[in-house]
Amino acid sequence: MLVSIGGGSVTDATKIINLCLKHGLRTPESMEPYHIVVNADRSVTAPVFDGPDLPVVIIPTTLSGGEFNALSGATDKKVNVKQGYAHPAMTARAIIIDPAVTVYTPEWIWFSTGVRALDHCFETLGALNSNDYWDGMAMNGLRLLSKGLLACRSNYRDLTARQQCQMGAWCSMVAIVAGLPMGISHATGHALGGSFDVPHGYTSCVMAPVALEFNADVNGDRQALISLALGEPATAAHVLADRLIRALDMPRSLRQVGLGEKDLDPLAGYVLQDIWCGTNPKPINDRAAIVEFLRRAL
Repeated sequence: MLVSIGGGSVTDATKIINLCLKHGLRTPESMEPYHIVVNADRSVTAPVFDGPDLPVVIIPTTLSGGEFNALSGATDKKVNVKQGYAHPAMTARAIIIDPAVTVYTPEWIWFSTGVRALDHCFETLGALNSNDYWDGMAMNGLRLLSKGLLACRSNYRDLTARQQCQMGAWCSMVAIVAGLPMGISHATGHALGGSFDVPHGYTSCVMAPVALEFNADVNGDRQALISLALGEPATAAHVLADRLIRALDMPRSLRQVGLGEKDLDPLAGYVLQDIWCGTNPKPINDRAAIVEFLRRAL
């Protein structure tokens, strides 16, 4: 069996290695038939293949939540695009959630991946095709994560708070694992991470509030659930998200993670190739429109 101990990159690598072992994949070219393809019309084609055989056990040390998902991502360095690989058999056989293991995780990784988990909840509650069960899990995830992350900020070795964060990250993944598509914050995050080497948690710190504000005129009633879960129903969701991320001392702009105006157009091109660019509540499939959206985050 394969055992993963670490963050999301280690988790995804372990699941993809299992797929490579199954099919004898040794080169980037040999992996090409196995990744999800985004078509010109923004639809997505998932290849059909036999799943891996070996059981995988995952011990996560961060909060990004990939351990719960069959979908895994890896960057093809030849085209500089993060590709998705998915099969039901890529799901972990067991996940060991132990807050004591996570005290060795650097603070910036813990808090930024915690915001990544928050973003799963944000985009679940913003989705126009969610349901009451997914909404309930996402709202509980927001409650647990917001309280747990702020408690960890006060006392980084608080194991009760750390496990609260882990439970919140678990709740945040329920809708994604069940098949609910995410939106433009996740699509941009994949491009920032896969093509610009921005740490995955930081991508949500920068983009989540921007995406919430951008989408508010089409899903404002849905975003009210975010404000309710965070305990301030009269305050806009993007304001609460921004406030929480700043309280964790995380970056809030593209410039803070190393990008500038010259990077917006190439970044938009990579966003267009992501599996979730075409499923944002407010359609944004044109490259120029994506550039204008990204400019909000500079």
